Order: sequence, then C-alpha cells, then structure tokens
Amino acid sequence: MNGTYRTQGLTLLEVMIAISIFSVIMVTVLSILPTVFKVNSHTAKSQDASLYARTVIEQTRNYWLTKVTPAPGTADAYPYFTSGAFPSDLPTVPSSLTCDPLSTSTLPTVNPPTPIARRRLTVSCTPQGSTAQVFVVEIGRP
Repeated sequence: MNGTYRTQGLTLLEVMIAISIFSVIMVTVLSILPTVFKVNSHTAKSQDASLYARTVIEQTRNYWLTKVTPAPGTADAYPYFTSGAFPSDLPTVPSSLTCDPLSTSTLPTVNPPTPIARRRLTVSCTPQGSTAQVFVVEIGRP
C-alpha cells in the first residue's frame, strides 16, 4: 500500500462528541419547558377571568338596556338601568377564579338628570396564584 489508509464510518470519538452536543442542546430545550407550561397555565386562567367578566358585562348591559312599557304613573322605560339591578341568570364564577361581588355606581354629572344618565359596572376577579384583574365599563342610558 502507499501509506494512506482510510476507513469508512465514524470513530468512537466522533460519536461521543455528537452525543455530548446533542445532550447540551436537549438540556437547554428541556429546561425551558417548565417555564412555558407555567406561562400557558397563567394565560389560561387570565382568559377565564376575561371571558367571565365579558359575559357578565354583556348580560348586565343587555338587561339594563331592555326597554319595557312603563308602569302607570312612571315614565321610566329602563327601570333595570335606573335601579342598577343585576340579571338573575348571570353565570357562576369558574372554580379557577375568586371574584368580588359585582358593583355598580352612577356617574356624577354637572346637572344630574332625573333618570340616571350613565352607570359604571365593575367586575373584579383574581385567578388562582395571580393578581386581581378589574374590568370596568360605563353604560349610558339610550
């Protein structure tokens, strides 16, 4: 032979280097996964709070803005809005949330009209292991 001898395939050293590089990459990727799962769980709980608040706000708004035939002796076509009463069929609070009781307030005006002009509805929910989320909407009399 002429002195150069070539073998085909991988040497043990090349295989060990490839395995070590693969191991370092996998450890890096796998160390990120718990954080990703935690963020995903937090996002799901926040979405539960947003969905619950949106549902409550929409149902209350529709209830308040339901026009009824005024009772004799009154001229108020929107008595639910005036009283600030909440609908009886509001959804139950999801088990992943702790929500404060609903609150409503009238908004001050310079010259308060006889029927209330605007109401502020506040929904405050705290997902488990997270900070409180407060949703506020102002609803005007039509």
